[in-house]
Amino acid sequence: MFFDALRVRNGVWFRAQFLICLYCLAYLLPVCRRYLNAVWDLLKFELYYIGGACQHSGMCCSGLSLVIKGARMDTLYQFQKVRSQNPVYDRFIPHLDSGGEIDHFSCRCLTSANRCNDYENRPKLCRQYPTSAFIQHDHIIKGCGYKVTRRSFNLAMWIPGPARRKLALTDALNGILS
Repeated sequence: MFFDALRVRNGVWFRAQFLICLYCLAYLLPVCRRYLNAVWDLLKFELYYIGGACQHSGMCCSGLSLVIKGARMDTLYQFQKVRSQNPVYDRFIPHLDSGGEIDHFSCRCLTSANRCNDYENRPKLCRQYPTSAFIQHDHIIKGCGYKVTRRSFNLAMWIPGPARRKLALTDALNGILS
């Protein structure tokens, strides 16, 4: 893949630098704004990683927010339409708020032991958890056992100039990021 070729060249983390430059370019040029989210999703996995393991808490199967074509599903009409086109959504139970809109979903396949009773046939959303949740929501549900951690990398290698200047700017940037 193209991005793997950019990984390390002369000890510099070119792939992250390239994505940051691409993100800035997409932000500044109105023609490229539609690519902003895609570049951000790629950049997230350069700056953060997902660690941990499933604790079988059932947190990922209750309180779900379903996203179809980039938009959150929040009406029963949308849900019925999607469910008629794709029967895998029959497993999700919509929970309504006081206004009659969908507040969240839960999965009917979750057992009392917090295990999936249809694990082999689970939808793509479930197979790709926690990555899917991180891409859609920029966070992972607390209590599930997984967590997002910022990658550590040397900011000084991105800063041009003398070592004294690099050290001062690196300290300042680390202070902002932490």
